[in-house]
Amino acid sequence: MQKHDEHANLHGKFQTITGRSFEHWLLSARLANCQYLLKSISLDIENVAFESGCNNAIIRRHHFKESLGVTPSFWRMMYRD
Repeated sequence: MQKHDEHANLHGKFQTITGRSFEHWLLSARLANCQYLLKSISLDIENVAFESGCNNAIIRRHHFKESLGVTPSFWRMMYRD
């Protein structure tokens, strides 16, 4: 089996088991980590993005707002203890 076939097979199995693509699952996990960090510690938004696995805070803001409907800063303001 070639690498491309192995990758496609693994991708298909992952989607069958989890109900979503690996990319979508990973994005969801990173956003959940972002939410936790925003609520729990006082890192700035840039470092929260980095710590949650994204080297580009602008991209992270885009995904955060697209998924949750608010910016990371607004989410932190609403949910911070």
